[in-house]
Amino acid sequence: LSSPVQPYNHMGELVICIIYYLGVDLVFNPSNKIDAILHHIESVGGLSLALYGRSVGILNNCIRNEFSTIFLALGTLCSKSKNKYLKRLSPVFMLLFIPTFVWYRIIPSSQMMFTITTNIDIFINDTVDIIHFICFSIHTTLQYYWGLLILRKISNIKCYS
Repeated sequence: LSSPVQPYNHMGELVICIIYYLGVDLVFNPSNKIDAILHHIESVGGLSLALYGRSVGILNNCIRNEFSTIFLALGTLCSKSKNKYLKRLSPVFMLLFIPTFVWYRIIPSSQMMFTITTNIDIFINDTVDIIHFICFSIHTTLQYYWGLLILRKISNIKCYS
């Protein structure tokens, strides 16, 4: 998790794309709420530090978060479509979003947080590491917060026979 060496050649370009996306969405998306704004800021900070060789393994694990976002985006796009076939696909993408959210966001963030906090002396060596840890702590807290929102939404779904 704390490795300064990036084993994947393409990761730098991917991170730069994600930083640009987050920056554009932060500035130009008026529907962002405080949690999304906070997520964008901490993500840009953490991703930028990892580009410079800080805690590269944390970065690689956090990039996996975006798998769930793909299904959320597809579900949202389909739900807003005027095409009746695409509208019918929306619940399928949302059903795929939920397990990928847990698998790629909740579980890895929990594992990383446990590893980092139980080995804090290895992970925190200077001010930059502290900033990175704060970014990751905010990131993890937001994952739990969003997980609770998803559970609340699921529990409010009414099933009619």
